[in-house]
Amino acid sequence: MTQPPAKAKDPMQALLDDLEQSIADFDQRLSDFRADPTATGLRPSQSAFPAIDAEAKWVPAPTAAKPEAADTAVNAAAAPPQPEAPPVDLLAELAEAAASQSANAEDERRQAEVVTAGLHAGLKNIFDYLIQLVRHANVAKPALPRPFRLDARNSFGNLAWLEGSVDYRSTNRFDRSYYSRVLF
Repeated sequence: MTQPPAKAKDPMQALLDDLEQSIADFDQRLSDFRADPTATGLRPSQSAFPAIDAEAKWVPAPTAAKPEAADTAVNAAAAPPQPEAPPVDLLAELAEAAASQSANAEDERRQAEVVTAGLHAGLKNIFDYLIQLVRHANVAKPALPRPFRLDARNSFGNLAWLEGSVDYRSTNRFDRSYYSRVLF
């Protein structure tokens, strides 16, 4: 049966139709694959598992009494009955654990920020001192009259200051820039 000549399809509509046909073909092949258990080598399970209720509260299973001497049974009868343990809410425990970890992480972050700020202040003071020292030394160019020994054979004498420089490197942490090292 031949189809009558149709109007020219919109290229976008033709693409969507082709995509829908491809999806339908894939769904058909997938259902054929699922229907044949020999394709995977798996056998259907004979086990029946109960449904899981997401809103259920977890209650610990009662522990079996251990057989002990007869005199402990008498003592147990005289003891007041223990109240039943309240049911445990797993979601509440999980929320509590998450809040605890979050609080611990926030405390650690604050401590790291305090340490980083202290190091930054110390490095800034060192940089400020060294920059002034180098500026004055570059102007004065002092002579260094004493010899400097490397080992028993080698020494340097008659040294003079030529030029010095100081620089720093910074890093971004905690949404701020901090000094990370001072170069002299």
